[in-house]
Amino acid sequence: MRDPHLSYQNLAVAGKNQLELTLMLYDGAIGFLRKAKPCIREKRIEEAHNHLVKAKRIVAHLCTTIDLSAVPPDGEELVESLQQLYMFCHERIGMANLKKNESDLDAALCVLEMLREGWGELQKSSKWQPEEAVPAFDKPTINIAEA
Repeated sequence: MRDPHLSYQNLAVAGKNQLELTLMLYDGAIGFLRKAKPCIREKRIEEAHNHLVKAKRIVAHLCTTIDLSAVPPDGEELVESLQQLYMFCHERIGMANLKKNESDLDAALCVLEMLREGWGELQKSSKWQPEEAVPAFDKPTINIAEA
């Protein structure tokens, strides 16, 4: 029997282009960090841990799925900076989980929100020409529910 929740999740990503999927990943990571924050404050350790682990996995996915073969020579420095920002977020989320503190969480959240805003602006710009969406089964995916 098919899980209706899983079917809904699959429909949510079907037909999306790479930028839309990237924005969805940012939204997921940011959302999990926002959910973890009150959990840390209220000492709900296990719940905070679960949210932080999910956010950390999404950030790792963002970092490891950068298509380096598609980067033009003049974009290498930008990609390197983006990877460093992802690694910073990954480390801060790990420290937030280890120490259960909000300051590390806030540092990662701030960076991810700024990056999300930048990608959102790209989507709005008249220069953005989305590639054709491909069927969902052709896309690399991350199951956020199991992250």
